[in-house]
Amino acid sequence: MSTLRSPVVTYEAQPHPNADRLELAVVDGWKVVCRIGDFAAGERVAHIPEGSILPQDLIVEMGLDDPPRLAGSKHNRVKAIRLRGVLSQGLIYAGERIAHLGPGDDAAEALGLTKWIPPVPVHMAGTMVPGPKIGFDIDDIKAWPDRLHAGEAVVVTEKLHGTFCCVGLRREEQGIEPEAVVSSKGHLSNGLRFDLGTPDNDDNLYVKVWRRHAEGVRRAFDAWSGGDDPFEMYLFGEICGPKVQDLNYGLAEPTLHLFDVRLRHGYEDWDDVVAVADITGIEPVPELWQGPWMPELLDSHTDGSSQLAGHHREGIVVRPAAGRYDTGLEHPSGRGPGRVIFKSVSARHLLRKGGTEYQ
Repeated sequence: MSTLRSPVVTYEAQPHPNADRLELAVVDGWKVVCRIGDFAAGERVAHIPEGSILPQDLIVEMGLDDPPRLAGSKHNRVKAIRLRGVLSQGLIYAGERIAHLGPGDDAAEALGLTKWIPPVPVHMAGTMVPGPKIGFDIDDIKAWPDRLHAGEAVVVTEKLHGTFCCVGLRREEQGIEPEAVVSSKGHLSNGLRFDLGTPDNDDNLYVKVWRRHAEGVRRAFDAWSGGDDPFEMYLFGEICGPKVQDLNYGLAEPTLHLFDVRLRHGYEDWDDVVAVADITGIEPVPELWQGPWMPELLDSHTDGSSQLAGHHREGIVVRPAAGRYDTGLEHPSGRGPGRVIFKSVSARHLLRKGGTEYQ
């Protein structure tokens, strides 16, 4: 999946429902509040999405430096905001930096954008050793609003606000004992796993979760591998609970909820994820809907209360019941998300005060 993209488009806007001097720029499924007159209809512009880190010279060029108007300790990060009652997600740029680009191009490099990476608190850090290199990210459906097919069977699950955790086993040669793979999102993408042989990691959050579920993971590994040939099974879940993020879901201790299973050949369908959860004893993330895809599902499920606690829901994840990939070859844009799985984040979660976003 793509991690940061700044699409170049021709400017298109809708009236703002609550302000005569503002309008809503429309980019795919995103809306950005802009002043009327700042951009002309049909003008070539770039959408800078939330979560982008801007270089200082671009901040100055866009007039966002005095007074500081961006988020973060360095006032360089784009966050979602509500302007006159409407959620605004990102910024619109029109200038010489994208003069050489056309509609459909990606302006992230030309603008010098980087993706904001959440900090890692001490109890989530640890001593690392080499491991498999697996990148994992789920794009917002607003970036790919037309990639689920009307009537396609989909599964909607609750997106939990915790920290990504990989627990798994891999056997690289026939007949040998599989080795454990325990990692976080950032470390896994860099080919690193936590060293389970050092006492330095005894208090590590991910290592503690692994030890709680090691026997269950081995049961699932043995059931799926069916022998002693080379085999890999990685379980991806979200650790939620006290001292993990600002939402603790009323849990007494950090708890893993399963949302994905990856084998060597790729990701398993949702029914298989549920089956692995049953074998391991790891609870799956709450399932909210199974049925035909229709865009209205976003409005009816993204917001609301969590199925696990009384506080708000972070959002949802939508995937086809039968997993598939979209390379974009059959789409007019010529680009695709890769694996078809998307998130939709609630406005209440995006706009909450004092929230944490640890990796």
